[in-house]
Amino acid sequence: MSEKIPGLVSKAESILATCGTDQDLINEAIDLYSEALKLSASTKNPFSIDFAGIYYGYGDALLRDVENDQLLSSGMNTTGSMMPIASNKPLSDDIQNTEQAKAAHIDLDVIVDEDSSISEEEEEEDSAPIQKTKRLDSEKEIDNDPSNEADDVENLELAWEALETARDILSDSLDTQLKDKEKGSLIDAPQIISNLQLYVKVYLRLGDCGLAQSQKEQAVEDYTKAMNLLTLYKPELSREVSSCHLNIAEALEGDVNRAMPHYEASLRIILLEIAKLKEKRGESGVITQDEKNLVNLKEDIELQILEFKKDGNVLGGTSKTVIGFKKGDSSDSTPITTLQPRKKRKSDV
Repeated sequence: MSEKIPGLVSKAESILATCGTDQDLINEAIDLYSEALKLSASTKNPFSIDFAGIYYGYGDALLRDVENDQLLSSGMNTTGSMMPIASNKPLSDDIQNTEQAKAAHIDLDVIVDEDSSISEEEEEEDSAPIQKTKRLDSEKEIDNDPSNEADDVENLELAWEALETARDILSDSLDTQLKDKEKGSLIDAPQIISNLQLYVKVYLRLGDCGLAQSQKEQAVEDYTKAMNLLTLYKPELSREVSSCHLNIAEALEGDVNRAMPHYEASLRIILLEIAKLKEKRGESGVITQDEKNLVNLKEDIELQILEFKKDGNVLGGTSKTVIGFKKGDSSDSTPITTLQPRKKRKSDV
């Protein structure tokens, strides 16, 4: 592996961990991963397990770019109607913090010199709203630019290709590694668990790609594979599994009878987690932010289930099981290809 690659990847990962929806930082991360992939192409085995994380990171960053554009064009404050626990998407708090930081930056831009007169300060204050309005108008022009839509389509395709490449690399490696490992015996195999964790993240983002392209059945399949891989090293009643159920339910929007079991499964896990937190705090009575978030999520899911039942969209009874996934189903005949660097959008120039 080139000596430069770890540094590029480390910097990109650090940026994505804190960037929220900052477009410039997301673009910087994309460029860093792109450079890392160019360097990996000159190695002896550019599709070794060592590079799976780079393909995942590149695909994740590209997908964030697309999701960010969709978020801006829709005027939404979050990436979805409900935020799953330990979501694979940027948290709403990250978005709010980023917007606050941008607002602070705008305020600094319009600060007048201390030596200015009062009348000059008033004039500056009066012009500030106009400046901000012009800035917003220019942002709208960028959002409505047809070339940006074309860029999003191209970046989404590149993201999908990168994530599928990461999936194929991990599939080839894990199929071999898991042959002699029974479920529940992975505690002594940290490298396998690390690869499985990456594998889960890859399938979660592939599911997000499916949703972005309105391929809901493909999204359901990918989210389900992520959930079943997750249970190889996590308890079936863990929060991460609850999050997967919510992802599947969201992908099944419009198919109430298939979505309902996933909402109910997620709710059962959340209720158990809330009970654990209540027991843990005991007589102190101090409710943590974690517990508050779980209670809010519980109420959201309960409301969704109630609305389904009120509308009469649920047939008698609900399923006890969800779509299954057998080990080995993850691979397909999709060939691994060398990725080309994305094209720059106009706003990058």
